[in-house]
Amino acid sequence: MKKINFNHILTALFLLSVFFLALNKVEDTDAWTHLSIGKLIWESKGIPDKEFFLYTYHGQPLATNAWLFELIYYLAYNAFNLYGVILLKAAIVTLAFAILFADALRPHRNYAAAVVILTSIVLVSRHRFVERPDTFLMVFLSFTAFALNSYLYEGKKYLYAMPVVAILWANSHPSVILMFVPFAAFIFGGLMQGLANKKYSIFHDTPSKGQIITVAGIFLLSVAASFITPNPVWGEIKGAISYVLSVIFPSSSGQVSSGAATVLSSDWWSQEIVELKKPTWELMKAPYILTIFLAISFALNFRRFSLMHLLFVVPFVYLSLTAVRFVFILAVVAGPLIVRNLSCFLDHPETVKILRHKAFQVFVIMWVVAYSALTVAGVEPFVGSEKVFGFGINDSTVPEGALKYMDRRGIEGKIFNQFHWGGYITWRDFPKRRAFVDGRGVGSQNLLEKMGKARWNDIALDELDDEFRFDAVLLEYTFPKEGTPEIYGEQDIALSSHKWALVYWDDISLVYLKKGGKYDSIIQKDSYWLIKPANGEYSLKKNAADADLLKAAEEELKRSINENGSSRAYAFLGFLYNEAGRYNDAIEAFLKVKDHSAFSHMIWAYNGLAFANGKLGRWDDAIDYYKRSAGKVKDAVTYYNIANLYLAKKEIEPAIKYLKIALDEKPNFIEACDALVSSYGKLGMSQDAEKALIACKGARVDSKAEEHFKKGTQALMDGRHKEAIQEFEHSIKANPYSPAPYSNLGYIYFDIGFYDKALEYHKKAAAVDARFANAYYGIALVYKKYGNLELARKNWEEYLRLEPSGYYSRRAKEELSR
Repeated sequence: MKKINFNHILTALFLLSVFFLALNKVEDTDAWTHLSIGKLIWESKGIPDKEFFLYTYHGQPLATNAWLFELIYYLAYNAFNLYGVILLKAAIVTLAFAILFADALRPHRNYAAAVVILTSIVLVSRHRFVERPDTFLMVFLSFTAFALNSYLYEGKKYLYAMPVVAILWANSHPSVILMFVPFAAFIFGGLMQGLANKKYSIFHDTPSKGQIITVAGIFLLSVAASFITPNPVWGEIKGAISYVLSVIFPSSSGQVSSGAATVLSSDWWSQEIVELKKPTWELMKAPYILTIFLAISFALNFRRFSLMHLLFVVPFVYLSLTAVRFVFILAVVAGPLIVRNLSCFLDHPETVKILRHKAFQVFVIMWVVAYSALTVAGVEPFVGSEKVFGFGINDSTVPEGALKYMDRRGIEGKIFNQFHWGGYITWRDFPKRRAFVDGRGVGSQNLLEKMGKARWNDIALDELDDEFRFDAVLLEYTFPKEGTPEIYGEQDIALSSHKWALVYWDDISLVYLKKGGKYDSIIQKDSYWLIKPANGEYSLKKNAADADLLKAAEEELKRSINENGSSRAYAFLGFLYNEAGRYNDAIEAFLKVKDHSAFSHMIWAYNGLAFANGKLGRWDDAIDYYKRSAGKVKDAVTYYNIANLYLAKKEIEPAIKYLKIALDEKPNFIEACDALVSSYGKLGMSQDAEKALIACKGARVDSKAEEHFKKGTQALMDGRHKEAIQEFEHSIKANPYSPAPYSNLGYIYFDIGFYDKALEYHKKAAAVDARFANAYYGIALVYKKYGNLELARKNWEEYLRLEPSGYYSRRAKEELSR
């Protein structure tokens, strides 16, 4: 009987797990743009030179640098619909990891270490298992490293295929410039190791002079081959240099010519788009953890340290720390290196004996099966992104309900949309509907800025409408924080004006139509006059006090429920019933809310269920629902409500526990502070009560100051300057150590032309807190008004030092560039 080869089983199981974990519904909205361009290329029998899809960019050069990828994916769709697209993606990702696995086995053939480490790499990089050219990058970059290592360790000549790979790479993804890194690391690292070995003989696995000459020749041929493409390779090289310079010297504001490089070096994209933001520890821990493990592995393998591999990985460590989207590239590069370093460290007869023991091999097999199952099941920490296993479209990523409504009502033509939905609108509806923008990064930064401002700035919206003449607006929710509308106004204030009407909304999207145009009959029939879903439950409170308004609001919510079964509408209906004292009806409505990717729906449902049950005297149920809400988002009010329910049950100790948590979240929470003092008193804990009472005095001052500040901000938003000035002055009187009200007074006085007073208050804000960035922006505006450009420049530079990202940082950079 033939002996079972556990290594073959491990390999097969690992690759099957990768394929399995790549079988996810289409979620990346850029996929639709790529499919649309692939379809256009196929039907045109060539690459068109003009833009057809976006009406804001019509007639400009077609923005694509991945035509081969787009054509291949469209052919898969044309043959097998979305099944073909998703299967192709899974196959390409699996091919990439098969190459990584083969590379990781060189030279020690440690299958167990390769499987354990690379399964972790799968988890780190799985968020990029999407229908984008990034998957081709995985294949090409991993093959380049594999070919070089195979040539170094075994003399195999996979390297000779690199010129062909370079042609495919250059036509599939602009990242072909990354090919330089492994070749340069091998050539220069190999030369340095060779020179060092002549004197010290410290480096193992050093290429011979003949090998280096061969690699250099293949590299030159590959570079030449990469120019066999219609894509502007030199433009991408210039763009890469510009991007690196913009990271090293953030004040640089230069623009570059190519699409991908423009996106990378654009302030708007790098600050507004999550995947282009720098991966802080809070945002994404993966690059830091990978870097630590890399460093440890190199340290463990100090006896067989490879300068070539260090030079190979360092640029990708740096790249991963500049933007979230590059973290998966570090994972692809780091995985085999960590395996190789650990395998060298573990290359001892006794250790190898343990690794080859059947019990250990069975454990690794069980691990592969377990991590795959846990990841698909969405068990933390295995699930790394919002992926849905299977075929088709992830419905939470596209506005399908809104577009079906537009189909039913015959709403066509130009659509004003947010950038990530443009590709789907094009794929689904072009030429019947045409998108304003998509994810390719075309269009000026000024256009993107206006697009971002349009929903809350009617001037920006009017300017865009005057220029492009669109009749329909399709937006997603902004998910404002608790209390935001009360402080900063409505989220869609520009679209709540007399010029636009809300006609459709569901859990994902909102549709507005222009009044006084061709869709007036639809507006008359479908408008929502009372419900403003973009503002959350805040928009419902005024409707519950009046019986007629309550009935009309209830009818609008039920209309939305009947139309699309919206969980948001059920949650709103529950809030409305709670405000009206109909607690059983509220419970019935909240229980119909579904757990959606926009998890705030469930937070609303849990809080609403807790409130209703509390009013009905079902305190244990109310506590349970509040705890579920707190499990999703830490919130001081939720903890305070839990404490109040325990107090109602005469359970003082757990009440104190949750009051203290509430105050940890919000130190100036005066109601929680008073309740804590009272609770300590009930237990006879006089010393604790005294300490809490002292803390309450400070909290009372902060709370009073915050109340005036909120009123002042609302008055400022409404244009009531006199009232705003009074409220900010009251806020300063209550707490003279907060810089924000001083600075806000400075902006008010600037707006009404009192520049000396504006400068005075901004300087007071800076004196109170030297790190309060807004004060320096205000000071710069005043000095610019005075004509003192040198002092204006210094203060804008200080603002940028304190606040390097955001809308006003971009404005400050524009001012400096002038």
